[in-house]
Amino acid sequence: MHVLDHATRREVLILLREKELTAGQISELIGRGRPTLSHHLSILCEAGLIACRSQGAYRIYRIEARAALAAWDVHLMNAEKKELGELA
Repeated sequence: MHVLDHATRREVLILLREKELTAGQISELIGRGRPTLSHHLSILCEAGLIACRSQGAYRIYRIEARAALAAWDVHLMNAEKKELGELA
């Protein structure tokens, strides 16, 4: 399974393309509970697609552009292969 196979993780990356956001802001924007979001943020951080810094009581997330772009490419290639396999 690829990191971007889950829609929530793709949504997070799309949001972070525009600007840095706190976990609370991301949670509100995508409508996911904090425990669920925390799980997905951890996976994205471990994969090197996003980075996190602390500012007071807040954790602020930003996209790691090069890594995220490479992951998108892999995700899209896998989706194309799957689609082509289903058409055959």
